[in-house]
Amino acid sequence: MDGVIIEKIPINRFLRKRVKFHFGMWVWTGIADKYGQSLDDLGKVPQDKVLQEAFFFAAQWAAFKDGKRFRMSFEKMEKAVELMPQGQLKRITKCMLESKVGGETLFQTIEKSKKKRQSTKSKTSQ
Repeated sequence: MDGVIIEKIPINRFLRKRVKFHFGMWVWTGIADKYGQSLDDLGKVPQDKVLQEAFFFAAQWAAFKDGKRFRMSFEKMEKAVELMPQGQLKRITKCMLESKVGGETLFQTIEKSKKKRQSTKSKTSQ
């Protein structure tokens, strides 16, 4: 199940823009391809950039699905994420974490990847 949410995000301190986010498989494969990871290893993607990239890819995917042009750059999305109030950021993040990646939610996929990485570290340290 894809996560879809529509929010008015801040473009700067004074302007807001209505943006639709569609968290689907295209978003997760785009992030995985950008970092050269498989979908099972999404937990290895640097955590400091994954939120902005997920938001950017989701907004881009929603515009494509609706047949509209996407006119926001990645830098503008980074700025918008920095300016977002915590409540709005939590709503969008909750929608993102509940979206499905190959039958599992994104949260389950990340947890499974972390467990796999921890077991690999413990095997190599022995």
